[in-house]
Amino acid sequence: MAYNKKQHYQDNITAIRTAFYMDRDGLPPKGTHAYELVMEALSKYSGFGGLKCVLNDSLNPQDWAEYERDLIPLQEELFSLLRENSSTDDEYYNYLASIRNSVLSAFYTPHEVVSAISEVIAESGIKIESMLEPSAGSGVFVDAFNNALPIKEGVAIEKDLITGKILKHLETSDKQTVLVQGFEKLPSKYENHFDLVVSNIPFGNYRVFDPKFMDTPQRKYAQEAIHNYFFVKGLDACKEGGLVAFITSQGVANSPQNKLVRQYLMDNADLVSAIRLPNNLFADHAGTEVGTDLIILRKNTNKQELSADEKLFVNSTKTQSVKFNFYFYS
Repeated sequence: MAYNKKQHYQDNITAIRTAFYMDRDGLPPKGTHAYELVMEALSKYSGFGGLKCVLNDSLNPQDWAEYERDLIPLQEELFSLLRENSSTDDEYYNYLASIRNSVLSAFYTPHEVVSAISEVIAESGIKIESMLEPSAGSGVFVDAFNNALPIKEGVAIEKDLITGKILKHLETSDKQTVLVQGFEKLPSKYENHFDLVVSNIPFGNYRVFDPKFMDTPQRKYAQEAIHNYFFVKGLDACKEGGLVAFITSQGVANSPQNKLVRQYLMDNADLVSAIRLPNNLFADHAGTEVGTDLIILRKNTNKQELSADEKLFVNSTKTQSVKFNFYFYS
């Protein structure tokens, strides 16, 4: 099914409006029809990764591409909704800026993919009682793993203010903590803490600053691209022997410039699996085709040497305009 911008935009507005209602009135009692309707509306939120038109300040059709002009009424509705539910101009602009900042990274994962990953890990026999989702979106990994595993403690982090608001209403379990903040602000009590760190992490070559990452050249360099940073920070949050499972851009493995980070990862974790996913994985959910990998690591800071596969994974090259990692072509 092709990505329908208008339908996704309308579903997003409905979810945002529902979240604002719940802020004021609270959730209906569980088990009621009203509760089910609220949960359904919130769960259809898919972010704005496929709706870059939200960056346009103008509502004048002349300032829009012709094929997107039917979205102008929805854009106006969104602006009005945010304005009506903001007590100050600063709050309104913070909401709008948060949505716009998420455009670069809000590519939500199909439920089928998340369920498959959770089932594989559940069937592995690895004991997983605590999990962290550091780029949670609407919490699809949280829900899948709670269904597949006896999770006793879960933490979901979401930086976008609106998405975080929606996630807080979706995750009502007392076992689940939702933090609306950047991953770099993870509390110290969660370092070396989780059995599993799993997420579809942000893509992009934009920088993250973390004062805890100034101790080594590898960690300092990891801050230069958010996907590299998430892998290193994910290992920090994972306990010894725990798993980090991330869906990420192929740039993590393919870019020769990332060798320093890949070496750090292989020095501090075992490569459990690296799978190249179809380029159209996000086509229906975010209207984009992007090369992605599923990379699964097991934290092992005491390893003595790298396996043959790990040595391949560290190295990549560029041939003409094509970058590739040796692990996938061995």
